[in-house]
Amino acid sequence: MKIAMLVLQVILLSLTIYGTTCFWKSASMKQAEGDPTMKIRVMIIDGFLTIIFGLFTIIAHLATSYF
Repeated sequence: MKIAMLVLQVILLSLTIYGTTCFWKSASMKQAEGDPTMKIRVMIIDGFLTIIFGLFTIIAHLATSYF
């Protein structure tokens, strides 16, 4: 059980890092190109995904430390 929770925590952490890099990549893309509305939508979606995966990572970490 503990190994499964650690694996889940690593997967969620890597998804959080991926979401963060996507967020910053889209932010630099927005500055570089001229279509602001589409880039802002992509930034908002990436930002929400980063926050959601970050919360899941924190929950998995707390569950790992208590079980």
